[in-house]
Amino acid sequence: MEAVKVLLVEDHPMMVEGLRISLERAGLDVCGAALTAADGLELARRHQPQVAVLDFNLPDSTGAELAAQLREASPETAVIFVTGDESDSALLAALEAGARGYLLKSQPPTDVADAVRQAARGVSVMPPGRVSAAQMRAREAQRLQMEADRTRLAPRELEALTLAAQGLATKQIATKLGVSLATGRWYVQQAIEKLGTHSKLEAVAKARRLGLLK
Repeated sequence: MEAVKVLLVEDHPMMVEGLRISLERAGLDVCGAALTAADGLELARRHQPQVAVLDFNLPDSTGAELAAQLREASPETAVIFVTGDESDSALLAALEAGARGYLLKSQPPTDVADAVRQAARGVSVMPPGRVSAAQMRAREAQRLQMEADRTRLAPRELEALTLAAQGLATKQIATKLGVSLATGRWYVQQAIEKLGTHSKLEAVAKARRLGLLK
């Protein structure tokens, strides 16, 4: 049985060498290794590997951008990421780029070899639990951003709410803003109403949730 051809694109030479050794020991054929996306793309065109193992953060590109370019340069090449980037944005970008796997560098080398074999067979090895959680968090962040955009507190209302968040009473807020007590109270009340809440405490909590308060 012919060994699976693997291309490595990783900007840390020691990591490249470690991956090469572990994959070759597992009976895989590392047909090339590159430290940049540009070199990786050239090697992919030349060797047409079955699987490309990419880092997500490369000096001249993101792994997601490289994955998209690989689809054109070597359409039969499956992509998996082996990276130190644990962020939701990187995971979702990899998923959108059509990656079949997303592993962390802290995982054992045997996990990478297993993922390569499965990807070569057309099997997805994306972590379903992490993907679902990341998608949920992304949707929630988008919803909160949309709500924050709709709220649109006036600058003075936001200042009043910021002072309320610091524990100041309405009279103190008015003094800080250099306005009358009635005006200070009106700024606070406007913020409460625009946020759809019923008190300063609720308004401050919601504003924090929406990212309006630092």
